[in-house]
Amino acid sequence: MKSTLIFALGLLTGIGCMAATYSDTRFSQLIAAHTAAFNRQDAAALSANVSGDFIWYAVDGEALRVDASGAEALRAGMNDYFRALPTVRARIENGFDLGPYTAVAERVSWRDDEGSRTQAAIAIYLRDGEKISRVWYFPATP
Repeated sequence: MKSTLIFALGLLTGIGCMAATYSDTRFSQLIAAHTAAFNRQDAAALSANVSGDFIWYAVDGEALRVDASGAEALRAGMNDYFRALPTVRARIENGFDLGPYTAVAERVSWRDDEGSRTQAAIAIYLRDGEKISRVWYFPATP
């Protein structure tokens, strides 16, 4: 009964289908490498994982904003981010693939003057060969 209830709740909420495994091994390795580079605060490695026409979109309600266009913009932006949050770390909590797209739920944690902080967000990655060509990042929640 308990597993049936959990399954039913998962169907109702839509999250029961998400699992921490990925069907596309190449992209799984790319996402793992990208997350590891983030956790090392290695902006150069992050930018090496993206294609030449890379675009990072911030999705907020009806607005779509370009936060980074190109590998160099990503590197510079991530260096600024890491300087502002030197203790930040990320982990992928759930994800799934659909063709060249991978959707993930990630949790980012850091410490600041107010103590330990955490937030979660959804991101969708588009692969172009062995590189990430697009990211759509949705608003974070506590």
